Amino acid sequence: MQVVHYCPSNHVWTQHGPCPICGSDAVTRGDPGGTIPILPEIKPANFPTIPGYELQKAIGSGGMGVVYQAKQTSLGRIVALKVIRSGELANPQDQRRFVLEAEVIARLQHPNIVQVYDVGVAADGPFYTMELLGGRNLAEKLDSGPMPFRNGAKLLAIIARAVDCAHKHGVVHRDLKPANILMTEDGTPKLVDFGVAKNLASDDGLTETGKPIGTPGFMAPEQAAGKKVIGPGADVYALGVILYKFLTGRVPFEGDNLYDVLHSIITADPVSPAWYRTDVPRDLEAICLKCLRKSPAERYVKATDLADDLDRYLNHQRISVGWTPPWRQLSKWCRRHPTATTSITTLLLVLISIGVVASFYERSKPVVAVLEQAEDPAVKLRRDEVVNRVKVLMQTEPKPDKESPHPVKEVPKLVAPSYDGIAIISDERVVDLRAWKQEIPNDPATESYVIFNNRRVVSKNKDVASYTTRFQTSGRGLVLRAISPGPEWATVDFSTDVVGGQVMKTGHVTVDIQGEPLGSEFTAQSKATFIGNLQKPEDQWLGLIGFKDSLRSSMLLLFPKDRPFKEYQLRVAPTSNDKPQPFKDLPITFKSEANDWLYWEVSAPKDGYVYRIDWTW
Repeated sequence: MQVVHYCPSNHVWTQHGPCPICGSDAVTRGDPGGTIPILPEIKPANFPTIPGYELQKAIGSGGMGVVYQAKQTSLGRIVALKVIRSGELANPQDQRRFVLEAEVIARLQHPNIVQVYDVGVAADGPFYTMELLGGRNLAEKLDSGPMPFRNGAKLLAIIARAVDCAHKHGVVHRDLKPANILMTEDGTPKLVDFGVAKNLASDDGLTETGKPIGTPGFMAPEQAAGKKVIGPGADVYALGVILYKFLTGRVPFEGDNLYDVLHSIITADPVSPAWYRTDVPRDLEAICLKCLRKSPAERYVKATDLADDLDRYLNHQRISVGWTPPWRQLSKWCRRHPTATTSITTLLLVLISIGVVASFYERSKPVVAVLEQAEDPAVKLRRDEVVNRVKVLMQTEPKPDKESPHPVKEVPKLVAPSYDGIAIISDERVVDLRAWKQEIPNDPATESYVIFNNRRVVSKNKDVASYTTRFQTSGRGLVLRAISPGPEWATVDFSTDVVGGQVMKTGHVTVDIQGEPLGSEFTAQSKATFIGNLQKPEDQWLGLIGFKDSLRSSMLLLFPKDRPFKEYQLRVAPTSNDKPQPFKDLPITFKSEANDWLYWEVSAPKDGYVYRIDWTW
């Protein structure tokens, strides 16, 4: 007998897995028209054994595991307990992903993200417990049809802010859909199921290039295309699909099979929600279609930007998308101030005022548009990231290393590291100058430190055993420390060299990468403490070297509060022995008004070129 699956939206399919059209779990199986539950009832005798918990009944299942209602015997509270579906037979990758899901949720503290109570490993495999939510999921709530517009907008704004919380912690959900939004008994939405979430700060090795991750009907084009690098924009797209379903009762792209759905997501433009419902508010239509742009850069940069626009719609304010005609602005103003409409005289005064303002707005609109569009959304996102990072760093104290934790060896001459088989995708440097001082000879109290933190995203393309990061300084000393990967196997080598006619101390910190899979990406982090450098005006510069096919190189400098920089200049040279020239290709640069920090970034730096920044205190 052919197995036929049905979902709550009455889509029909035969292959194993969720509905390829809307992503909902199957609810029936058997012959067409059958009503046999897809999952057989799990008897208590077949429940897994979890010490400290009494499993009461199975309440749900997904691709990764089965969820039970359970009683925590030590506290007497009822919880939701999730175990990996394959139990002890699950392969290491499944178990790793399962544990990663628990770790991800545990560190996301937000009122609209389900709370994790406990994580552990039992005889039947890993498990974790979380708060038990008594209501239905949003997919079940939508079975009865589209939501009222304002209710849907309010609900999605709440979920978008929860998603933004995950993004701020470096986590992309990658499978947002109504079935993964649970409603408590009082109607509070809770985001669940981070089983395919991606940690942006590390490569967990669980994503395969070319393999779509997520639920087909809610996938962003980059997910449908099977791209490995999936950013926050994918979640913004999925939020747009959820809004589309709120407005129309359907997802933007449907088809007879999985290929048709994915192909449409990648190549076709979505039909406007107003095509299906002529009463869809134009603002919600505009917000929805912005989320569904093909390019992530054209969507809302942050999930909070989407939430803010939804709040503006709810408050009858002008949204950020497009231009709202003056008559609609007037209509919204009147709705926000209903008492003003009780008097014809007052209303006329309001109309006159609005007319004057609208006329002034029209005359000044070209100038305003230029200012608003002057900064690319991607650049604005980078600026926000840098500013937030600076805020965190400025709350810490500089901690120089006095000695290296690794074996150190002095050699006659160090040859520049070979990166054959290695691709450096990005190179980020944070240079902390807050412990710098103008040294006085024989005065230990004036000893100066500059702390250099380097983070590179590296791709291993050949079977190489080690990876080396190179540092150079004209100062008195250099202390190196490996942070990742494998710092316990790291080694440090030093030599004294002449670079560009200047005596430099060169240091290499080398880590073992034999454990990194071929074709994988990993993060190489290291820390260098420079002692007694940047003492002479001619030495007050820092540089970085471009690598072949690198996407970007950047440097963030933190200056002492009592010694901000006055001026700076970016220069570039083809090699370290060439005289640097002013950098004509304008890089991305940000700085504070107090000149106590400065960020600069070079896109697609040229291989072997030396990019440097000179400044005056």
